Amino acid sequence: MSQAPTKIRPLMSVNDVCKFLGFSRSTVYKLVREDRIPELKVKAGRRTFKRFRYEDILEFSEQNTEEIFDDN
Repeated sequence: MSQAPTKIRPLMSVNDVCKFLGFSRSTVYKLVREDRIPELKVKAGRRTFKRFRYEDILEFSEQNTEEIFDDN
């Protein structure tokens, strides 16, 4: 019996997460430092980029719908 193919979602950038959650960049970075949002570190040559799995951001969003973060 074969399984249905899993839909692969691209990784999200910090800007993508900001738009999805409606948070500022500083709030997203704060949540990463507090280990509330898991990050992936992607190396490209000498540079390292923070990336996020869509599923992790969606889970965070669902678990924290009543909390408001505003650094403005």
